[in-house]
Amino acid sequence: MSCLTSHNNQDNHCAQLDLAKRCMAQNQWDNAIDVLTTVLPRARRCSVKCYASTLRRLAACYDSVGQKGRAVDFLAAACYVLRDVVDEDAADRKALYLRDLERFAHFPTFFISYAHKDARATRLLAVLNGIIPKNQLYHDQHFDAGISIEASISHAMENATTLVLLMSNVYMTRPWCLRELNTALFVKHSLHLGYQHTWCGLHGYIGSKVRRIIPVALDSNPNHNSVFAGLFSDLKWLDATGANDEQGFCSVAEQIHKGPII
Repeated sequence: MSCLTSHNNQDNHCAQLDLAKRCMAQNQWDNAIDVLTTVLPRARRCSVKCYASTLRRLAACYDSVGQKGRAVDFLAAACYVLRDVVDEDAADRKALYLRDLERFAHFPTFFISYAHKDARATRLLAVLNGIIPKNQLYHDQHFDAGISIEASISHAMENATTLVLLMSNVYMTRPWCLRELNTALFVKHSLHLGYQHTWCGLHGYIGSKVRRIIPVALDSNPNHNSVFAGLFSDLKWLDATGANDEQGFCSVAEQIHKGPII
């Protein structure tokens, strides 16, 4: 690459960063995210600090649009890329990023695992959508475009403090539900053993955010109970089998929302 080409690329990179800053100053968060996502590969080639700074800006943008999980993801990445930098400026940056991570870690978020074809599950989900703020509730409508569904599910589950499993006969027949169930069982096992970290594919081991798992029984079929009872026998089940009207579903939803984080 010629010196002139390199200089032009640097000018373009700076111009893009300036554009992103202007978008952020004007609260145009989606535009800023688009620009920063474009800039990110060049920032990575530029320097470690530039890359970390761009990641943190992306985290700030996602925080501002209510996507706390994405904000945590990018902040964790910013901390990770600075891990081997030992100068004072990098230490200050890492301390700042870690404070932000600590703040996000105490932000309650809910991942809802349910079967689309289960009418009772979708009815309860509609009630949950009404009482839990949008930026605290993860399910399929919040998955990010452009990446695989499996990666989206993994990301959402990694960044939730509460996993809610709306279990029924229909649930057991859905492949994606079973994947989510398998992930929940792995998390439960880790919590039981006292592990404080979980695997995040992009960033290695990061602090686990999951603090509770809530299995919800939506029907009372004996086969359903025999399949699931042993899996979560040490957890408190929420019984939604008798919820047949708005009041019943609201009661279950409130128990999910207000229950203590362990």
